[in-house]
Amino acid sequence: IRLAKDYFPRRVVLETSHPPCFYLPWADVANQYLQPAPGGSFCEWKGPARYWSLVDGERRLDAVAWSYPKPLAGAEPLAECVAFY
Repeated sequence: IRLAKDYFPRRVVLETSHPPCFYLPWADVANQYLQPAPGGSFCEWKGPARYWSLVDGERRLDAVAWSYPKPLAGAEPLAECVAFY
């Protein structure tokens, strides 16, 4: 995954019982290496999550990233972002 030069995370989510989570703008991620992963989940605060696998030729890491393409009200800034484990 390549990030834009001079990159600084634009979205940091702080949740009560979790460490901080950094969401990267899709525009700053080499997303040609990401493919939709099966399954999903639902966050009561952010909405339905979509998972992504990292694929580079023969190498594959399943469900290493997630995003909220249609977040709930209040979480709209995450719509254009992706986070990685």
